[in-house]
Amino acid sequence: NWKAQVQLAPLPEIVSQWKERLQGGHPHLAQLIAPPKTQSDRQDEVLHLARIARGLTLLMEGTTYDVAMGLYRNPSDWKDRDLADVQVDDHVQVEQHEQSQDMRTWLHTRGLTKFGLDEIETFLPLGLSAKDSEALLYDVAQQLMVKAKNPKVGEHIAFGREGRQVEVVRHRTDPFYGSPLPLREIRVA
Repeated sequence: NWKAQVQLAPLPEIVSQWKERLQGGHPHLAQLIAPPKTQSDRQDEVLHLARIARGLTLLMEGTTYDVAMGLYRNPSDWKDRDLADVQVDDHVQVEQHEQSQDMRTWLHTRGLTKFGLDEIETFLPLGLSAKDSEALLYDVAQQLMVKAKNPKVGEHIAFGREGRQVEVVRHRTDPFYGSPLPLREIRVA
């Protein structure tokens, strides 16, 4: 029962809005829209939409823009995967931004919202390597995609073979990208 709406000729207002937002010189625009789904169907729906987007990108030799990830994909960027092989980094990316006023680095995911989940974030003092924190965010994002539900503040999330845990310490909304981004802050427990 997977469905997706594909608009190969969106309304002119939508085209101009996206062209301005994406600042691209593409002469044509198509839009993929998923109907509202239950949380349990969300991962399958995202994979279905990704396959359609990949097909259109390859067929039209164009560029895909993943709104939730804020990421462009050209035909050469797509990877062949088995339907059972869901890789978190195909759908979620980790971004980092220095917050010099607070003397810290903000790391957060982008892409979990397409699975109906809040993004996750953590903070590091400026100057520290973010490599381990990025890996941590990917591991926790993978676990949240499997559970398919947002954790509550105070909840512990276990992941990995070593039984590592993080605690959700805060829930907030941030307007960094021009629209509200729901976030759950995590810290190693």
